[in-house]
Amino acid sequence: MNYTLLKEAIKGQGDFISRIIAGLEEDQWYAPSRLEGWNILTLVAHTMRAPALLSQYSAKPLNVPPEVDHLSYYNFDGRSIAVGVSQRALDSAAKTSPTAIIKEFPQTVEAALVVLETLAPETVFTTASGPIRLDEYTVTRVVEMGVHGLDLLASLKQPLTTYPAAQQIIVDLLTEFLDGPRPTALSDDIAFIEAATGRVRYPSLIIPAFN
Repeated sequence: MNYTLLKEAIKGQGDFISRIIAGLEEDQWYAPSRLEGWNILTLVAHTMRAPALLSQYSAKPLNVPPEVDHLSYYNFDGRSIAVGVSQRALDSAAKTSPTAIIKEFPQTVEAALVVLETLAPETVFTTASGPIRLDEYTVTRVVEMGVHGLDLLASLKQPLTTYPAAQQIIVDLLTEFLDGPRPTALSDDIAFIEAATGRVRYPSLIIPAFN
């Protein structure tokens, strides 16, 4: 994976989300998101965990070989962990506020960027899925920030878009999960991301980690 592209994606998508949330009115934070049971504050608090965990996990490098990569990291059933993920998001949201998270989100992204500038891409550390290289784990962070950025825009009824470098990384990863060619009906990248991650139902395209 191109490490320069990964750093660009984290920064670009992070800045993109930071600009969106900085312009939200107070009542918008507590409006429902398109993810069941979450309001906008909960969605943003969950999204912020992506760069936060990168900093947290990488603080303890290991001298061991990696056991997972950016694909095997997703060897789980999304539905089976949904309750736990949702509760963590709700707990995170309960501990912050719109004012606080507007400040914390760009700071958290910046801390992740410092990690990416400081550590070598082959640095290994442990995650909930096992030991993984920094560059491989960063792919998963880009996916989290990009897909939930789309959730944020959809919830705010704004046109769906992602930072270009993030979009490329997300599309490349989701394409790796396909058994065959990408469906011609999903030639548009955003439409493909929406379908592959279960935001739009597409029966012939089911990836367990995202559906």
